[in-house]
Amino acid sequence: MDLTQLHVDPDIRRAETLPGWIYRDAGLYGVARERVFAPSWQLLADADAIRTPGQAFPVTMLEGCLDEPLLLTRDSADRPHCLSNVCTHRANLVCEHPGSLKSLRCRYHGRQFSLDGRMKHMPEFADAENFPREADHLPRLPLERWAAFLFTSLRPFAPFADWARPVAERVGWIDLSAARFAPERSRDYLVEANWALYVENYLEGFHIPYVHAGLTDEVDYGSYRTELFRYASLQVGFSRGG
Repeated sequence: MDLTQLHVDPDIRRAETLPGWIYRDAGLYGVARERVFAPSWQLLADADAIRTPGQAFPVTMLEGCLDEPLLLTRDSADRPHCLSNVCTHRANLVCEHPGSLKSLRCRYHGRQFSLDGRMKHMPEFADAENFPREADHLPRLPLERWAAFLFTSLRPFAPFADWARPVAERVGWIDLSAARFAPERSRDYLVEANWALYVENYLEGFHIPYVHAGLTDEVDYGSYRTELFRYASLQVGFSRGG
């Protein structure tokens, strides 16, 4: 992986497509995981997943990429939390299934945690000195809510409010508090491609007249545009006629 030879001309009239090895290099993919995905804000679940005190909801952050085991909880004081779902003793999962709990208990050695992640008890450790320490509690991650959705980041690259502001300004007038996932309308597609290649394809509109005939009939292709923000881009298309 030699990025010193890579140059992208800032003038799009002279810029060229990235070389093919960019999309195949395992080392570069590892760098992207650490520098692109780990600091990013990611959707975890609907807020209903931890609607009432005592609820716990395990989730894997970016499965297939970061594969970070996390746990959403709401404690008895009605405070929501996003915790590491890895026991601080022997790295076993603390919670394996969603449900209502009074506390968290690792099935490996019985280490118990409160729903805010603080360690409560460890069998046979009564005589241990300087225990528990701060490192024995479950690590906490930031938890942010927008509308009906919960987000977190392993290492936030920017405040959530700054990242989400363009979305809130554009569609904040829509009442999404009652939004619910409709599994019967969901579709999964397996795309065997590098993530960057897929994103690039999604962000360019050149292929629309050739690939999406139905969309071409509805959208005025000449008015299609992309708006750029500091942390995001927005595609805008206008329908034909009414």
